[in-house]
Amino acid sequence: MALVDPASITRDGCWLWRGAGKGNGYGSFVLEGKTWPAHRAAYLIFNGSHPGELDVCHRCDNRACVNPDHLFLGTRQQNMDDCRRKGRTARGSRLGPRSGEDGTAAKLTWDQVRQIRASSAPSKQLAAQFNITNDNINRIRRNDTWKETQ
Repeated sequence: MALVDPASITRDGCWLWRGAGKGNGYGSFVLEGKTWPAHRAAYLIFNGSHPGELDVCHRCDNRACVNPDHLFLGTRQQNMDDCRRKGRTARGSRLGPRSGEDGTAAKLTWDQVRQIRASSAPSKQLAAQFNITNDNINRIRRNDTWKETQ
């Protein structure tokens, strides 16, 4: 089986990795006993230089893509900033499974956040009602967290 073949190329030009993966969307393979992320290996092969400590980032935001034209180098901070700018970070009700009522790590739902913003009750009272800190209530009201741009 080809790990990238013409049938796996998307309309956006992504070359999709068809080999093993890590379960997080990124392809991977083992070479000489070391596990390599497929997109980092693609960068090395097509650019002739090792990315070193830099992240290999995706312009296309497709973790399975190994098209060298879609890959660029950036610091961890630049990669995270790019991720945030494109709305791909987990926040609010999109956090992973943990403790929330809906199976997420978020303690609130969007409906509860809207209730908090609409309420004129003191923040201490709302904090007790929703089982979160007073500081969280204030950040929600200032739109520092739970931004409606999701």
